Amino acid sequence: MDRYGWLSDHVDDVLGAAPLQSPEIVEWHALVTDPVLGADEIETRRRPFEPAGLPDPRRFADMTAAEAAAAAADGRLQHQRVHPAAAAVHRLPVDVRDALRARLHTLVGELDQLSNRREHWMAAALDDARSRRADLWRARHDQITQLIGRATPLVQNLGSVTEVELRSTQWAGQGAVDWVGAVAAPAGDP
Repeated sequence: MDRYGWLSDHVDDVLGAAPLQSPEIVEWHALVTDPVLGADEIETRRRPFEPAGLPDPRRFADMTAAEAAAAAADGRLQHQRVHPAAAAVHRLPVDVRDALRARLHTLVGELDQLSNRREHWMAAALDDARSRRADLWRARHDQITQLIGRATPLVQNLGSVTEVELRSTQWAGQGAVDWVGAVAAPAGDP
């Protein structure tokens, strides 16, 4: 005590025992000088929430769960933010983005509808389209469109009451347009 006796010269009256014991003073000093706690000092000076303004525990739990779900959904979409098109889409005006979103939803609906069709070639066509190999299907479309264009006037020449009967195998293996052309051609035409 003699070591700190000089302090009593600066104190008028000692009222009793010190309010803190040595271990408590050491703990207090450690807390006051802790850099992690010091980093939160600015946050602690902010105005605290009024208890009346805080939600009840059940509502707070719901809000916390909603925030956690939103953070999880945000994490699942993180890979899309680094997609090369993300920045360009983000720069679009909101109404254009909404129109694009609606168009994409329509496209997804059409793909769903096509996926449920039973034609044996449909799965292969969709797979080719998704894999950027749609040129074959475009060529088929163009060829069928041409065939329909060539066959339409010939079929119209048949009339609504014309009965067409295939009596031989002479037309087997030939294109439908050639067959319809031969049937619809006036007598004497090649």
